[in-house]
Amino acid sequence: MWSADEVAGLCYTHYSTKLPKQGKPDPNREWTLLAAVVKVESAPEREACLNVGNLQVTKEVVAMGTGTKCIGRARMRKTGDILNDSHAEVVAKRSFQRYLLHQLWLAASHQQGSIFSPGTESGKWKLKPHITFIFFCSHTPSISWSAVPEQPLDVTSNGFKQGTTKKGIGSYQTRSRICKVELFHVFQRLMASISQENLPESLREKKLETYWEYKEAAANYQEAWKALHSQALGTWVKNTKDYLQFT
Repeated sequence: MWSADEVAGLCYTHYSTKLPKQGKPDPNREWTLLAAVVKVESAPEREACLNVGNLQVTKEVVAMGTGTKCIGRARMRKTGDILNDSHAEVVAKRSFQRYLLHQLWLAASHQQGSIFSPGTESGKWKLKPHITFIFFCSHTPSISWSAVPEQPLDVTSNGFKQGTTKKGIGSYQTRSRICKVELFHVFQRLMASISQENLPESLREKKLETYWEYKEAAANYQEAWKALHSQALGTWVKNTKDYLQFT
């Protein structure tokens, strides 16, 4: 269906042709890391039956990130409006989260083209069976890109949009689209668009306000995180509660 060289070539081409020069390193004296998420979509089963031995597969970059730095604890903010970690892997992951939220927007409003279909339980969604994702990362500034229609590109420096002055820090206009508070607000708008009976049970009829409260109430997420932490990420450093109390 695909090879590592094909995925790498797709990501490098996307980086060189879809992203502007702004924020990219000078190839003669600078370098950075590149990470991306690639959607692999095969033909639905009924179409595949007509193409036995010649399965139609499409590959598309849906999220991308570059970068090699963290801003450091001294510059961290408790309001969720700054990118604490601008490593390529984290930027790509956040960009992918933004893409998934957009796809849930499409599914919840019954629009065409979403990667999700209704699950067996009310308020839950499942990935369509013919769609998978590949994570790519390679040695190749911070740039974020998501396959969403509204401002897909996001270029940051020191955790805020590139060009931000000290006077502008803290304003809405200087926020990265993938900082915690921005992703949280997209999530809240998505929640508001869904009727109570279609929400997960853990999020129904509760007065949740802060990022921390929503995260704690997400039962499935907490269960999955505990399992992952115990099995593979025992040394993962978690931020204190103080950095998650924003609204």
